[in-house]
This record gives sequence, C-alpha cells and structure tokens, in this order.
Amino acid sequence: MASDDLPGAYVDMVAALNQAVADGVDVINFSIGGYGVLGGTLELAMLNAAKAGVFISAAAGNEGPDSVSHLAPWGTTVAASTHDTGYRTTLTLGNGTSRTGVGVVASAAPSAPLVDAARAARSGVAADDAERCLPGTPDPEKVTGAIVLCEHIFGDSREGKADQVEEADGVGMVLHNVAAPVDTAFAFRQAVPTVYLTSGQAEAVKAYAARAGSRATAKLSAARAVSQRAPEVVRFSSGGPGPLHGGVLKPDITAPGLDTIAGTARDSEFAKGAQGLMSGTSSSAPQVAGLALVLRGLHPDWSPAEVKSALMTTATTTDNKGRPIRRSGAEATKRVGRHSADVPGPGCRARSCRTSHAVRVWWPCACCPGRDWPLRPGANSVKGWKGRGVPLPPIPEIPMVPPVRPEVR
Repeated sequence: MASDDLPGAYVDMVAALNQAVADGVDVINFSIGGYGVLGGTLELAMLNAAKAGVFISAAAGNEGPDSVSHLAPWGTTVAASTHDTGYRTTLTLGNGTSRTGVGVVASAAPSAPLVDAARAARSGVAADDAERCLPGTPDPEKVTGAIVLCEHIFGDSREGKADQVEEADGVGMVLHNVAAPVDTAFAFRQAVPTVYLTSGQAEAVKAYAARAGSRATAKLSAARAVSQRAPEVVRFSSGGPGPLHGGVLKPDITAPGLDTIAGTARDSEFAKGAQGLMSGTSSSAPQVAGLALVLRGLHPDWSPAEVKSALMTTATTTDNKGRPIRRSGAEATKRVGRHSADVPGPGCRARSCRTSHAVRVWWPCACCPGRDWPLRPGANSVKGWKGRGVPLPPIPEIPMVPPVRPEVR
C-alpha cells in the first residue's frame, strides 16, 4: 500500500504507468489505494494512458464508507463485495450458546478452557498489548491447552496472532474486531483452529469469559464451505462519494473482493502454498481488469470509455436471491456482470471538454456543455438524463504530451 508520506512512490508509479503504455498494453490493473486527487500527478498519468487507449481498473481503497481513491472519471474505480461461497467455523461456548464466524482450518478444536488474552499476559506485559496477542505477550503457563480470545485492531497482523497462540501452546483462537466502521471478518492463514468474529458477535463471548472465569470453556468446529447470499458490498470497502469532487460519483462498480482465491508467495504470511484467500479492493480491481481484457478482445475498436460504459450499463443491481445488492443491510451499488457486457445498451465515447476552469479533461460517458450525452460522470443509469457537464474545482493548467504507443511489427 502506497502512502502520501512517500513522495518517491509517485515517481515510481507514474514511471510504471508510462512504461506500460509505451509497451503497448491494453489494460492496466492498479491495485493501490490511498491516492487519486483529481488533477494530481498520478491521475494525470492515468489520463494520458486513457488518451492512449488503455483501460484502467483501480482499487477504490479499504477505508470504509465516505472515502474513495481514484476520483478521476477516465478510470474505473472498483469497490469490493462478497461472492457466493463463504468459509465458516462455529464456536460453541460452555453455556451451550454458539456463534458462527469465518474460519478456514479443516480440523476442529475439542472442548478446552476459554482464556481472554488480556488475562493471560506474561509478567511485565501491558494488558492492552496482551489482549491483542502481540508478539511475546501470551504467557504459556496460562495459555497452554486453551482456546484464546484475541482482539484485532486495524493494522495488526491477523496471521501473527494465530502464530503467537500456537507458540504459547494454545489449541485454538477466537479473533474479534474492535468496533469500527470497517468491522469485517474474513479468511486468513491460521496456525491453529480459529473463528473470526465481528465486534458485535464477540460481545457475548467476552461477557461469558469474564463471568465464568476459570470455568469458561469452548470448542471450535472444523471449517466448512457454505453457499451465501451475494454479492454484498463489504464494510471495509471504500464506498464514496468522493469528498472533494461532488460531480463525480465513485466507486463506479463492485466485484468480488472478500475471500477470493489468489496466487501468493509460498510460505508467506498469507498462505503456505502458492494460493491463498485474499481480501480487499486490490483483489476486486483485477477482476474488472480481466473482464476489460475480454471486452477488448471481442471489440478491439472500443475505447476505454466504451469498455467502462459497457461494464456499468450491463451491471446488475440485484444479488443471487433477486434482491437489491446490500451494504450493511442498505441498498448499494452495481455489481459487474460478465455475460452481457459485450452487448451493452447505450454507450458513448469520451469527449475532451473545456470546463469553466480552462482545463481540458476527458469525461467518459459524460457530456460537454451544450451537448446531450446518455450518461453523466459516475451515474448508474442511462435513462432520462440530459446534462450540461460538471465543472471541476480549480486545477492548474499542466502541459501533457500523450504517450505514443509503439507500432507492433
């Protein structure tokens, strides 16, 4: 993940974009969030790529609602959603109640003492650090043979917590989030049988552990795959709208980005083998990039804006149960459709428009002032809309030389 605190990263990313265009690529997948100020260096590099005919699929970011990266309309910004297969493990407490969360370990953990990590710290370790199962914090004398309740906050290593429990001779872990706007449980590599619960699910578990004390017990089932209602936009996915440019609605579309099977480095923190379960908009953007490649193969004369238009105007607004796509129970955005995008409805080419701030920009599926076009920037419907263009905030005039795609011999 790149950061605004690393200005050198901009240089590298812009150079990579320019080189990709010079190499003659048709599609760029940009699985890097945290950037995307309209008129910024990176977005202008993407503008040049779009003008050279390159489709760009960019990750919306993982900062939750009311945030989004990559606001420029010449790129396609992708949110993350679930798919129709989930991975579940059930935790059964000694009082007979149970909670089902996310888990991928095939083996079960039989009934064992349930220990809150905050009460199982090594000597001299702060309870707050122990509660998060940070490296070196669990006391083996208190954890051996137990299922350990560990807290997760954003930025912690989930895999590392399971490793700590294993090193302290624990037999299982109950991982739970601290209440946050990105309170999402998802699959990850687990060294011991583990269930991952949201903060809401974990409240009763923590209360039981505190009430029962040394008498608290629990067991974990083996993980199982289940069919589930999908897609649903996940809570961690940036959902927009853009905070600075209200005329451009982002993200444009969503694709599977929770517990997706992906290639990984062997013996990494994500997987022991060559494949693992990955989550984030960095996992959903490549799926749109792949669909764009298919469309470019079927329609080599289509512009990036036409590919984007085809994807957006053929996307579905309903899930596999025929009901509106949700985000935390509320209707959300469109999900990319892979079957009908090659025969879309009304589409458009991008036009270069001069705004009231004297900046020439390419609006995919937009309209220049005084012209009627079928789709305004970021809109999800082509029906019944005629507009006059959306002026940008003040952006300095920056001379740009469009990259030249090499001739293929």
